[in-house]
Amino acid sequence: AQGVGKGARVGFIYGNGPGFALMLAAIGRIGAVAIPISTMIRANELVRVLRQSDVSGLILQRRFLNTDYVDRLCEALPGLRESSPDLRLPQTPYLRWIASTGEDMPPAFRSLDDIRRAAASVGEELLREVESEVHPTDQMVEIYTSGSMALPKGVKHLHGPVMFRANFMRKITEVTRGKELGAYLPMFWIGGLVVYPMPDCMAGANTTCTE
Repeated sequence: AQGVGKGARVGFIYGNGPGFALMLAAIGRIGAVAIPISTMIRANELVRVLRQSDVSGLILQRRFLNTDYVDRLCEALPGLRESSPDLRLPQTPYLRWIASTGEDMPPAFRSLDDIRRAAASVGEELLREVESEVHPTDQMVEIYTSGSMALPKGVKHLHGPVMFRANFMRKITEVTRGKELGAYLPMFWIGGLVVYPMPDCMAGANTTCTE
């Protein structure tokens, strides 16, 4: 409903939790490229990641721990405080929209509730046909490095290798249906992603998260 198609690049900032899993699945299953961004990212790093990743859309968890990510975005991109929802920012030339939850957002931010309501315009038949064109060799996700030793860099991962590694982890950790497992690593980095939500979803296990 948002116009996201095959190969479109969509970023999201979510901590470990159901919202992270939902965004990863919603973006990846339709053939778009999911770009999870660290909840610990600083404003100056955020501009680099948004610019280098070429994301056209960004979805935010409004608050996680003590951080308001609408404020963090406005710190990184001051033009957001006066911009319209159809973005044209020189610092992030491909970014066209940002959506978040919460109240009192600047006019540049769209409501995630509005995007959810628009989903009614997409039928199940169309969704199945879209998903049928997603292949193991298509890119699924782009994980950015922490930037602790150099500037953050994006690493591409395809559907096939991610699923292969998740299945490998499912077997060696003996994850089974209904088993409850705590997620202790951030899912926005590859370690947390293939150790917790991916193998747990494969097996039907429950991933428990806490702030």
